[in-house]
Amino acid sequence: EVFKAKTQVQVGDHSSNEIFRKMMKKQGIRSMFTGFEAQIMRDAPFYAIFFGSYDLLCYLFRTNVPSMPDELNYFLSGGFAGMLGWTAAMPFDVPKTNVQASWDTK
Repeated sequence: EVFKAKTQVQVGDHSSNEIFRKMMKKQGIRSMFTGFEAQIMRDAPFYAIFFGSYDLLCYLFRTNVPSMPDELNYFLSGGFAGMLGWTAAMPFDVPKTNVQASWDTK
């Protein structure tokens, strides 16, 4: 996640190898864990809401629309659960990405 964030904000023609070497030179292996706390703060609410709402939505579709095929039930439940999860997690995603993309992180 950290490597991806730094790669996405690079200006100019930089290879992935150059970015990785710069990360290792500046902070060593610790650079791979930059913003770990922020990532946990984003992922915990997302997964809690996603899996909770997915299970609930599967149950509601199954009981209220019994003729719906299971595949469609899973597809719709997963889509709606993903939207609900990201609605809760998105406010935490922007600061996480900013921390992980920065080269000045301690």
